[in-house]
Amino acid sequence: MTLNRIEILGHVGNIRVSTFEDRHSVNLSVITNYIYKGRDAPVVEEMWFNITGWEGKAISTEALNALARGSLVRVLGRMRERTYTGTDDTLKKVTEVVASTIEIVKDTDAFQAALT
Repeated sequence: MTLNRIEILGHVGNIRVSTFEDRHSVNLSVITNYIYKGRDAPVVEEMWFNITGWEGKAISTEALNALARGSLVRVLGRMRERTYTGTDDTLKKVTEVVASTIEIVKDTDAFQAALT
């Protein structure tokens, strides 16, 4: 048995909404950080994730309308790697998260308490 699952808690960067036959697809970037004690000072490692999801499946219409740059979101999903041909005719490789759930975190204190 194998498992491909990821959970991300981070802040939204870019948001792009596309429409396909009355359905909305959302592509967004989410930044996370990991802080650890370095030799002289704390070290912060930042990582950006590309997220894709569908309205009504991964994200509610209300959440999609409320989503903004800087929003704190919790994303559940799976990792996917895909390739495509770029405009310069070179093969490009993208790693992204296909979201099963995208939710806006409004009560950060309750969320932090749930993590501990």
